[in-house]
Amino acid sequence: MAKPLPSFMTVGLTAITAFSVLFGAQILTQPIIENRLNQVYLDLLDLNTFTGYTLGEVENATGELFDNGVQRYRTFGFGDEIVAVTYEVITNGYASGLTYQIGIREGIIRKLVVVAHAETVGFGADALLDIPDAIEGISLTDTNAWTAALVSVSTGATFTRRGIINTLTAIKDDYAFRIGG
Repeated sequence: MAKPLPSFMTVGLTAITAFSVLFGAQILTQPIIENRLNQVYLDLLDLNTFTGYTLGEVENATGELFDNGVQRYRTFGFGDEIVAVTYEVITNGYASGLTYQIGIREGIIRKLVVVAHAETVGFGADALLDIPDAIEGISLTDTNAWTAALVSVSTGATFTRRGIINTLTAIKDDYAFRIGG
């Protein structure tokens, strides 16, 4: 008859087995998670691939950028030059919590994606459906063009529009700083 293992050995073997299973799962799932995140950035920047690009780390916003609702940003370079930045924003519209992501590449607003909001149906919520299409493709430096585009689709949603304009203004200044312009 075999002697039972002491309890500390049983616990140790269980811990080693559990660690091995979790480590194996992490090795298998990490590339999948990274690919999904990279796809979000590719979509925001209107790119098919990051071939030739250097990807910066996701960084927390500070200073004026943070004060205007930008939570995080990530830079993308080509060679030694930063050519694109994505921003994650939480700002106030008529209701708090207007959350969106925006991608700027080569000075052009490539995509704006509304992630969450608490806007009123019939006012701000309806405007949020049209805002992304209205400003995509506009130069970030052309404040008049994107302000006019926002005004044209958000009549009656002035608080919502103002929150987006404030963050876009801060993003414009930050982007110019990052690309050296």
